Amino acid sequence: KRRAALGAVGPFATNDPADVRWLLCGRGRPVSAGSSPYTVVVDKGRAYPWHEAPPVASTRPDLAALRRALGPEDVDRYRSAGADAAVAFTEGLSELRPEQSEYGAVAELTSRLHARGFTTPVALAGGEARAPVHPHPLPTSRPLGRFALLAVTAERDGLYVSMTRVVSFGPPPAELEERVSAAAEVDAAVLAASRPGRTLGELFAVVARAYEEQGRPEEWRRHHQGGIAG
Repeated sequence: KRRAALGAVGPFATNDPADVRWLLCGRGRPVSAGSSPYTVVVDKGRAYPWHEAPPVASTRPDLAALRRALGPEDVDRYRSAGADAAVAFTEGLSELRPEQSEYGAVAELTSRLHARGFTTPVALAGGEARAPVHPHPLPTSRPLGRFALLAVTAERDGLYVSMTRVVSFGPPPAELEERVSAAAEVDAAVLAASRPGRTLGELFAVVARAYEEQGRPEEWRRHHQGGIAG
């Protein structure tokens, strides 16, 4: 199916991580998390040994549009990844304690994700003192306290699952409860508006309007509002 999508394109070589994972149907996990995984050569004529220079095309095709159109097998892998990530996240949350550090909370969550075949390019934790201040709380040695916000982006087979959860150790403070409720309303508004053919600009307008309806018209300026994943 990948070959059919490419049609007559080639030969060309790419080491873009997103292209590589798509061309290899989710395989191609890098040995070093900080480097490009592999170079993939697309050529109908032959395969190239690692020690030979691949052909250099005058232009490398843009595969982004092809990557965004998930095929049936991609959708199945994505659903499985989402379900497994949710289970791992829930299990990790159940083990957290108020005296635990933000570092420890991240370790608790990521270890369960890694056990299910994920890598975790993003792992965030902010306890009672830091979560209200930092939208993207990089973990520290500070204790969690009465509540915490935790977020991960977990990758498996070239697909990315992002999750954010808030945990409260006991009845949540009124301000926390109000913020979580407002965020849920904004999230619901943009999900309800997400339909084939809508543009990101149109959805951003929905987000801005939803914040205003929650009495927080300037909130969208404090942090980027996410985007597509896949």
